[in-house]
Amino acid sequence: MKKDIEIPEVKDVSLAIVPSTNQYGEREWGVYLLNMKTEGLSDVLINVSADGEVDGLPKQTATLRFHLPEVGAQSANKFEIILPEAFLLRNKYWVSFYDDGKIFDKKFIAEANSIHEDHFEFIPLLTALGIVLQ
Repeated sequence: MKKDIEIPEVKDVSLAIVPSTNQYGEREWGVYLLNMKTEGLSDVLINVSADGEVDGLPKQTATLRFHLPEVGAQSANKFEIILPEAFLLRNKYWVSFYDDGKIFDKKFIAEANSIHEDHFEFIPLLTALGIVLQ
């Protein structure tokens, strides 16, 4: 019976973590949903949590949930600001959405200490440098 369940592959949807300067001149890191598809997405749900070890002690964040009713084609939607303290942890993003009447989901993970300028790449949808989670 499990073999009869179709699990569609998520393509052309990813996450990006991008630094910017806020209105106070401070650096902040935004998390964006990137939709590179030629059609929009609907009812996007994103669950965010982080866990790991800091100074030899286990740490775990609360789970945050975000809902984006509509995400346009070829667009980027900022849904969260991540604090640099969370970079020490493994950040997990579980994204679910509807596309063409089917539900899709995918887990994106930023491993502990991986959010760093050494891993930057150019993100065309944002015309900015940042980290893309595939």
